[in-house]
This record gives sequence, C-alpha cells and structure tokens, in this order.
Amino acid sequence: MLNNKLKSLLIITIGLVLVVAGCGKKDEENAERLEDVETTVEALFNEEGTDLSSHVTAEELDEVEEMIKEEEDADFSEENAELFESIKTQYNLAKSMFSFDTQVAKLLDDGVVSKDISKDYIEDLLGELDVFKGMDLFVERQNESLEEAMNQLVEIEEATKLVDALFNDKGKVKKKASRKAEKKATKAVDKLLNEDVKEELLERLKEVDKVITKAEKKAEEKKLAEEEKKKEEEQAKKEKEKEEKASSGKGTETAGNNNSGNSGNGNSGNNNSGSNNSGNTGNTGGNNSGGNNSGGGSSTPPGNTGGNNGGGSSNGGGSSGGGNSGGGNSGGGNNGGGSSGGGNSGGGNSGGGDSGGGTPPKSELNKVRVMGEVGNSGVEFCCDAKGADEAEAWGYKQWDDPNSKWNSYSSWRIEAIVYQFKDDTGTVHYQETWYTVVFNK
Repeated sequence: MLNNKLKSLLIITIGLVLVVAGCGKKDEENAERLEDVETTVEALFNEEGTDLSSHVTAEELDEVEEMIKEEEDADFSEENAELFESIKTQYNLAKSMFSFDTQVAKLLDDGVVSKDISKDYIEDLLGELDVFKGMDLFVERQNESLEEAMNQLVEIEEATKLVDALFNDKGKVKKKASRKAEKKATKAVDKLLNEDVKEELLERLKEVDKVITKAEKKAEEKKLAEEEKKKEEEQAKKEKEKEEKASSGKGTETAGNNNSGNSGNGNSGNNNSGSNNSGNTGNTGGNNSGGNNSGGGSSTPPGNTGGNNGGGSSNGGGSSGGGNSGGGNSGGGNNGGGSSGGGNSGGGNSGGGDSGGGTPPKSELNKVRVMGEVGNSGVEFCCDAKGADEAEAWGYKQWDDPNSKWNSYSSWRIEAIVYQFKDDTGTVHYQETWYTVVFNK
C-alpha cells in the first residue's frame, strides 16, 4: 500500500519536472526568435539610435511587420512578453519616422519646393516633430528641410504679391504701374527656384513691361513734342521780332519819302510860279524842267504853252521823285503833255499810299506754307502754343481710343508747320506756326 503511494508521488513529481523542463525550453525558443526580431528592428536605426538608417526601405519595414505579426499569438513568458512589447514600440517608432521622412521628402524635389504646398502644411509638420524627441539627428535633419521649404514658399508668396500689385482687380495692368515696381518684382521672381512658378510670373511681367514701355514712349514723345513746341515758339518769336523790326524800318523810310516829296512839291510849286511870272517863254521851260511840279506851267502866259509842254514832260520825272501828281493835275490849262507829266508820276501812290493805308487783313493776303507738311493724320491745329496743346490732346485721344484706327500704332509725334501771309509783291505781313500729328507704325 505504501509502495503504491510512493510510486504515484514519484510519477507526479517526474511529470512536473518534465512540464517545467518543457516550458523552460519553449521560453528559450521564444526568446531566441524575439532576439532575432529585435536585431532586425534595431537595424532600422543608425548606430547611435538618433535617426533612421540611411538604407531603410518600405519593403524592409513590411518584412519586419510580418515577423512581428507571426509572434502575436505566441504564449510568452512574462520576460519575453516585455521584450516583445519593446520590439513593437521600436518598430512603430521607426515606421512613424519613415512616414514623416517620406512626407518631408515630397516637399522638396531636388531641393525645390512644390508649388502646391502651403505654409500651413509645413507648420503642421514642424509641430509633429515633438513626437520624435530623443531622435536628435532625425529632428535636426527634418527641421532643415522644412525650413528650406518654408523659406522658398515665403519667397514665392512675396514675389507673387509684387506681381499682383501691378494688376487691378480685373486682371489688367494698372495705369500707374511703374518701371521701378516692375524691376523690383522681376528681381524677386528671378530668385525663385521653382521654374514653373517663375515662368508663370515672368509671363505676367512681360505684359507689364509692354504697357510700361508704351507709357514711357508716350512720355518721351510728349517731352520731345514740348521741346519741339518750345523751339518752334522761340523761332517764331524771333521771326516775328525780325519782321516787326524790318516793318518798322520800312515805315519810317516811307514816311520820310512822303514828307520829302510833299515838301518838295510845295517849295517847287512856289519857285516855279515865281520864275514863270517873271520870266519869258524860254525861261519858263527851264523853270519847269528844274521844278518838281507842273503847277508852274499853270502860271505861265498863254503864249508860252509850247514851253510848258516841254516842262510838263520834265515835271513828270520830277513828280515821280516828289511823290505827288498834284502838280500835273493842277496844270489844267496845259495840253495833254503837261497832264501826262504829272499824272504818270505815280510818286504819291508809291511813296505815301502804303504808309497811310495800314497792314492789310489776312483774307486779302496769300497764305503760303514755308516749312513742314500735314501729317498722315490729315489734321492741323492753329496756332502757336494753343495749336500745339490742341494737337497733343487730339493725338493722345486717338491713340488711347480702342475704336480709333490710330490705336494700333506704336507711337506718335507732333510736327510744326509754318505759314506766311504775303501780298502780291511778296511782302510778308504775318507768320503763324501750326501743328499736325504724325502716327508711327
């Protein structure tokens, strides 16, 4: 009986020993497998454990994940279970780091930020870096990439704002867009690394340059027109002063001739009268020849008519010098010869007629163009400064009007036309500077 009890106890003891021995062997096997998995996970990091290994790939991570899944249902000892949890934690960290690194890498393509990335997205990624505390090298590397991407986005944003500022709400270049602002925007765009964004902004700046260039041409042409107008006005002023000076001198000379002629006629008439009254027929002829007026013939006796005819003929020459035909006409008692002598003199008309009549009106004069010609616009504006201003206003209006045939022309200018108003003898009485508009293709 006792032997049977001892025998049973021995069997139980041996069984327990076998069970314990079996469990110990299983735990050892589990530990060996977990150590292999742990080694594989550790290989995902660099030697210092501060960053991912430079050779990690998505396929490698998938293989490690499969190894971990195979151990999920295993009956681990407490020690092995703790090891398994540590392995999973390390693997999840490596997987998160790899995912984050992939996102940051997509921000920069060969060092160039994508135009589809927003600053908010980068700021979110910067906030997520806090999860990887302890991974110093990894955090430093990601910070550098994120800051580079952020800096490029800021440059794109600033360049875009500078270009947008040159356009109005309707997408058209502002009339007040300046060359200085255009150059500043171009400089900012040229710094961009993203070629797609740069090309897009430069295309818009080409449109700006075209508008500004056109405005600069307008300004330059206006300046040249103003200088030309000023030059023409100065020239016209000089011409006018010259003509006035010449006209003033001529008037003075004419007045002197008239006075001299009239004075001569009066004195001559008196002298002839005195000579004729006291002299004979022969003397009368001599006196008439010496006098400027045939008035002396009128006082000679009837018997001296023949002498007076000769004197009358001479008086014709004298009257021409004196400028008055009054003497000839006064010789009414004389024959046709005497009358011809005084009447043909014409001296009074040539010496005193113009001086006494004043400057003729333009309507009675001949308008002659002496400089320039009407431009292809077919219009001209009178006169001087007023005409220049009207020509300039008309030119700008036509060039800016999209419905005008002149709108497509590259530029335009104002040219001067000088007109003079002359009488039949060619004497210039007036001069005017008109202006015409010429459009350039």
